[in-house]
Amino acid sequence: MFKNLFRGLRFFISMSFKIDYRYILYLFLYQIVVAVCAISLIVWPKFIIDELMGAMRLDRLVAYAAALVLIAQGGQVLKSHLVTHSFLARLRIANEYILGMHSRMAEADYACMESKDYHELKEKADKFLYCDWHGFGYVVDSAFEILGQLFTLLGIAAVLFQLSPWVLLASALLVGVDSFAAARAKQKAIALNLEQVNVERQGMYYHSLFEEKRFGKEIRLFGLKDFLLGKERAELQQMDSFYVRARRYWMRADQACALTGVLREGLGYGYLILQALRGALSIGNFTLYSGALSSFSAAMHTMLGNLVDIKQYGLYYDAMMDFLNVPRTLRENAALPLPQGAPEIRFERVSFRYPGQSVDALSDVSLTLRPGMKLSIVGENGAGKSTFIKLLMRIYAPTSGRITLNGVDIGQIDYDAYMSLFSPVFQDFNLFAFSLKENVCFGKEADLSRLVRQSGLEKRVSTLPKGVDTPLMHELDPEGFEPSGGEGQKIALMRALFKDAPIVVLDEPAAALDPRSEYQLYRQFDAMVQGKSAVYISHRMSSARFCDEICVFEGGKIVEMGTHDQLMERHGLYADLFNMQKQYYVEE
Repeated sequence: MFKNLFRGLRFFISMSFKIDYRYILYLFLYQIVVAVCAISLIVWPKFIIDELMGAMRLDRLVAYAAALVLIAQGGQVLKSHLVTHSFLARLRIANEYILGMHSRMAEADYACMESKDYHELKEKADKFLYCDWHGFGYVVDSAFEILGQLFTLLGIAAVLFQLSPWVLLASALLVGVDSFAAARAKQKAIALNLEQVNVERQGMYYHSLFEEKRFGKEIRLFGLKDFLLGKERAELQQMDSFYVRARRYWMRADQACALTGVLREGLGYGYLILQALRGALSIGNFTLYSGALSSFSAAMHTMLGNLVDIKQYGLYYDAMMDFLNVPRTLRENAALPLPQGAPEIRFERVSFRYPGQSVDALSDVSLTLRPGMKLSIVGENGAGKSTFIKLLMRIYAPTSGRITLNGVDIGQIDYDAYMSLFSPVFQDFNLFAFSLKENVCFGKEADLSRLVRQSGLEKRVSTLPKGVDTPLMHELDPEGFEPSGGEGQKIALMRALFKDAPIVVLDEPAAALDPRSEYQLYRQFDAMVQGKSAVYISHRMSSARFCDEICVFEGGKIVEMGTHDQLMERHGLYADLFNMQKQYYVEE
């Protein structure tokens, strides 16, 4: 039982010691100070009152009052100091935890990023991190608060035992009833919290429809405001139903606690009054025991509540561990260095099926990308071209068959080393809200003047206030500039060229351009990658005529292979596609 109860706590404490052990030290010292102050503020007033009701010795009254003030105010200063430093240490630990989670996501198989289940798992793992908005480390804080309250309880219990063991026992039992009711409510609330993750994610999607500019044109031009607001309202109502159910659980728990509180306080004060009327208690002792009763109940209630919290957050811990243990299959058992020599990549009867699908997206594909070769992958939309590229760059692993690099199965080669072979430009390339230079070099120092000139951005860069150091977009810098689609495309090309990898891949980066412009772009880029292997992917034929070999995909299979002239002579699919589009091509 206790093994499962404290596993989340063990995780936090172990991680805290590794990152900043002072966090645990500060928490421990804080709870010692809290316990000393709590007990002192119950005991010292009794001596002052007894002295006032008795001999009224000035020296003792001054000493007692001074001790009380020093403990109260000194304790407050110490607590403030410890809270501040523990908070700063906790921030450092939280930052490292967040960075670790993001590192894990960056190393996860790309298939995870396309998986709804993976993102749902991540959101549940975040709930352990933030503990229902209590903040990182709430479980550790709760554990040390238990320790502090335990110190307090032992001191107060010793006082109450002198009054009556039965009063002490009754108070403990009634507080236990309170805590049981709270535990049941919290257990049901957390189960609801995990259940509503998917609903909350859907709600965030509806928020983004109005908050992200990419949806703005459609909303206005198609008059979608009322349609989308209706959907968002329904989603918000569904979310509210979870919150209403959770609040009902807490309301019932509060009602049960109020009832036991009346019994506890009534019985306690009734017993004290009866003893005082009998002359068995002095006014000082009455003050001492009444304060002890209230403090005992509060301390025990807090301790048991924190114990319940630690147990209940074990549900979130399970979700976090499930997330951290998602296998990184493409990285596992892959430690070989890159084979020697210019890279030659061979597909050997490779097939691939996306998770959850019943049909192969790629079927029985065999081809060789030789060093320095210009390969054109053509076919209509949905033919399997992008899937082929994902397998080539090891974003996915084949369902069957194998892919080799210089004769070595790429699944055995170190993942990051293999990735270093490629300079890609994707159709859905992304730019970051960093400077133009950082978007190309990512922190490396370099002179970009040649690449700026080659890419055709020289004139545009000359107008920017900080040249290549000017930020893109406005998310991080209000003075950033918004590149046009064509300018963004050129920045992405610069990025690929700067990496200077031996294999360049263009996966339909100009799909939004007309065929003539696309052809001119490919010709320009071809001149810039001389000496490298290059793979051009398009559903149009723009890249085909200047390539060494053309692979025509249809239905996930290679249906034709050869040069432009060879394929035209066969009068097959390639010839049909080319003839449909040839009016747009520039004649050489």
